[in-house]
Amino acid sequence: MWHCPMTKPEGGVTVKEDNVNLITSKQAVVFIMVTQNGVGILYLPSDMAGHAGHDGWIPVIISGVLSLMVSLAIIALCRRFEGQSILDINRIIFGKFISYILNTIFIIYLFLAAISNLGVLASSIGVWFFRSTPLWVLALYIMLPSVYLASKGLKGVCRFNFLIVITIPVLLSSIALNIHNLRLTNLLPVGVHGIDEIAEALPHTLFAYMGFEALLFLFPFIKDKQRIVKHVMIGSITVTLIFTGFVAASIAVFGEDLLAKRIVALVGLARMIEVPVFERVDLYYFAIWIAAMLLAVNAYLFLTFNTVKKVFKIKSKIILLAGIAFIVLVFTSKLSEDADTIFQINHYSGDALFLLGVLYPILLLIITLITGKGVKKT
Repeated sequence: MWHCPMTKPEGGVTVKEDNVNLITSKQAVVFIMVTQNGVGILYLPSDMAGHAGHDGWIPVIISGVLSLMVSLAIIALCRRFEGQSILDINRIIFGKFISYILNTIFIIYLFLAAISNLGVLASSIGVWFFRSTPLWVLALYIMLPSVYLASKGLKGVCRFNFLIVITIPVLLSSIALNIHNLRLTNLLPVGVHGIDEIAEALPHTLFAYMGFEALLFLFPFIKDKQRIVKHVMIGSITVTLIFTGFVAASIAVFGEDLLAKRIVALVGLARMIEVPVFERVDLYYFAIWIAAMLLAVNAYLFLTFNTVKKVFKIKSKIILLAGIAFIVLVFTSKLSEDADTIFQINHYSGDALFLLGVLYPILLLIITLITGKGVKKT
């Protein structure tokens, strides 16, 4: 029989005691999917057109396959430590002091992800609906429900993720209702852009897939861990197909030159849809998509709250949530005032994801396989 020495998760609370955070493998995958279908997809087509031209759909597929492979590696890593999170795995492998530094780095990453998602959402709402409202006011109103849900635990956050059944059809309908505007010649010839250009686009594509790394933190809370591989594969393949289809359709409609000029593809496609009586269909589409972006904010705010609580062992939920909300709000308000700055933050988030969400878990898995840490034979 294979097992690892049982250790108590950081913060002094065992998984069995933390019932408000216990979820199913389906809920965990939906949690990942809502983060992926939130902010990143809005600017993915224009980013891909700017870096890989009409071959922009190719790095989307590659990143989708990469995110699936990394997700499976994360599952394998967590299983070697009886389903513990990356916080506890770091402590087992590197000891208390080094793990404290590593876990703090992960906290900084989660803060960056929360600020990035909230910044894009607040800026977008300000541009499209409330141009005269201060950004910090918009960010505050957006963040309040996220703070409330975080205080109720992971179950509370996951209960709102059913909204994905609305947002994904919205994305697909923007393609279906523009079939007559598709020009397949805009996608030809295939593969004309070199490997260097496609490789350069991958970090930008990874930002759209941001969310699969949540498994590093969610794994201890999944009740039916034996089903997680199946559901992760289904979720990852679904997201990859949706992203690839959306990017390819956007390039086919607008062409690589026009699309590369910072066009929000979802809004652009919605503007081309004509519906009797209704005007400005794009506003309806964008209003619905706000729900998807809000779900991503909910997800990363909870992950930040739960991780800070475990690492720094803060018992007061109110003080902790207030502190996290204040930090996120201040940085979001200051950094999101300029559009170029928020795009730069997104770029940093993608780089951090590649280092912490891709390379690091793979490296840890290799180390445990070589050294045998995490399991022993009895």
